[in-house]
Amino acid sequence: MTLFEILLGAGLAAGMVVTGLVYLDCTRRGLSTSSRIVWPLACGSGSVAGFLVPYAFRQELLYLYYQVLKPRPIVVSPYESLLVSLTTGLVIAVVLVVLYLSGVRFQNSKAA
Repeated sequence: MTLFEILLGAGLAAGMVVTGLVYLDCTRRGLSTSSRIVWPLACGSGSVAGFLVPYAFRQELLYLYYQVLKPRPIVVSPYESLLVSLTTGLVIAVVLVVLYLSGVRFQNSKAA
């Protein structure tokens, strides 16, 4: 499997999980129908895109990791760059969920 296929599969899996969780939270909060559609789709598609960002910016990400964060690697595993890419996608997905939660909280406080 290529890196693109691995990241796309992980992104689709994470996107489905994020979409489901956000939809359940929207339903629990009693948001309008349009909000119940827009928030989950935005967070889910953003999560899929977040897993593809490391593929698009692979050289920049590896430079940041190997030159800035880990400047003197003694041994570099071939799976280390895959782990860095997957972690980056996961961090982007978590940031999107946090943005959703803060956006809904701001929307509810503004409406009240």
